[in-house]
Amino acid sequence: MLSATAAAVGGDHFDRTSSTPTGANGDEGAGPITVSLGHPYVTATQVLPPTSAGGPGALTPDSASDSSANSAASASISVAAAAKKKVKALTLPQYPGPHRVAVSHVETRRDPADPTSHGLLASIFYPCETITQRKNTPRRARWLAGPNAKFYATGYGDFVRIPKLISGSVVAHFLGSMQMPAFLSAPNAPLPVSTSPYLPRRLPTLIFSHGLAGNQTTYSSIVGTVASRGFVCISIEHRDGSASISAFDNYKTPINYETPSPQSMREGEDKDAYLKRWRSEQVKRRCEEVSEAVRLLRFLDDPKEAPLPFVFGESALPTNISGRIDFASLILCGHSFGGATVMTTLKDPSNPFCAGIAFDPWMFAVPSSGAITRPILTVQAEFFHWSENLELVLQAYRSTPSSQLRKDGDAEQISGAPSSFAVVLGTRHQELSDISFVAPSLMTMLKITGGTNTNVVQTIYDALMCKFIRSIFSYQSGGLRDETVASRAILLASLPAVEDIPRTVALEGEEAIEHLRSSVPKTWEETKR
Repeated sequence: MLSATAAAVGGDHFDRTSSTPTGANGDEGAGPITVSLGHPYVTATQVLPPTSAGGPGALTPDSASDSSANSAASASISVAAAAKKKVKALTLPQYPGPHRVAVSHVETRRDPADPTSHGLLASIFYPCETITQRKNTPRRARWLAGPNAKFYATGYGDFVRIPKLISGSVVAHFLGSMQMPAFLSAPNAPLPVSTSPYLPRRLPTLIFSHGLAGNQTTYSSIVGTVASRGFVCISIEHRDGSASISAFDNYKTPINYETPSPQSMREGEDKDAYLKRWRSEQVKRRCEEVSEAVRLLRFLDDPKEAPLPFVFGESALPTNISGRIDFASLILCGHSFGGATVMTTLKDPSNPFCAGIAFDPWMFAVPSSGAITRPILTVQAEFFHWSENLELVLQAYRSTPSSQLRKDGDAEQISGAPSSFAVVLGTRHQELSDISFVAPSLMTMLKITGGTNTNVVQTIYDALMCKFIRSIFSYQSGGLRDETVASRAILLASLPAVEDIPRTVALEGEEAIEHLRSSVPKTWEETKR
């Protein structure tokens, strides 16, 4: 159970202290390993698979030469030692869940018969088997997807106005050296077998929508964290002009980041009306791309029943993912403009999601009419909102019923799990993204991050998500298929159960609302001071 602890500020994602279990036949290591996960602010206990089954103690490409140092049965990193660890530049932390993670990069083609179909460019993160033979181990995935590091490095550079000569060389060199703690998907990085007692037959799914100037891997740490807990995650790269850079046709046709253009204003339209229309059109396109991601999930679950044409990436998908998707357990998640995508999608009563998670939603383009039709978790950075945006977030949050969980197969709603509102103290808008890991000191100096150890901030986000997901999946109903109920029960057995998160690092509910109302500036311009 997750509970408050007065451990030191800072540190890595988790601390592992464990004892070697004794199996039924008296052999050491034959049973599951109980591992204490000691976060800097919260602690948990999880039951993890035995090392012989390829669980956390199995060999990885980074540890094949030193199995004892990485075995869950022998690893012991104290909370104090973890708290002393600093965030290293250009280094992404290991995912905290019990499963290894693989990532596939894919692009699908648009359906010419459907005017709302645009195809999809995305990364799929999923729990995978750990291959112990060095000869066959898949390689670590680069943080920057695409044909080369220069493509996305120049996209980021253009957004912050770095000359292409620098972004295409120096920035590309450094960002191109970053790797995710995930295997690049290959036939030898399959999902764990469906008979594993630690991963259900049917897997829950999270679809992630990035913010302005993001792309499919900008939020790899938070998405990979969810995948390490047993989810199949699709991280969309939106091609509405809001990504730092994107492309069609296997990167042959680039799509640059779009900025407002006076030439696009209609006759008689003022600037505010133009911006509202432009951003609303982008959100509409984003919601259609969310539907494309759901379509991709249906292909993964049953390629024959839901065929889908690919531009690239189909051959790298795990062959044993078919029949593994739980469509009663879909969650939509997003940050900033992605949070607006979540809010807008969930206002459609016919949406297929059981819940939503919105980090710092930018509400400017969210339709004012309609109510959120699913339970949501909305998490705020302390130093992002202004009065108008906060009140719009609260209006949407309060429009949600205490709970609405969708029955599998029809639109009937049933009550149960509550929505949740939280603020993480001392944080700024970009701290959910991987950008905070690129150059931590520089990010703090530029006031892009709040100065709190980024690993700690990510841990609190993880804890809030775990708490919300437990509240959703703990709710059982006769309206759900038996297979879904059983799958959720298995997942919950390995998902940390969050109790109270200390009020020194995060506030929840009405306390969080009152804190923000009393402290946020009146206008967006004031947030930049």
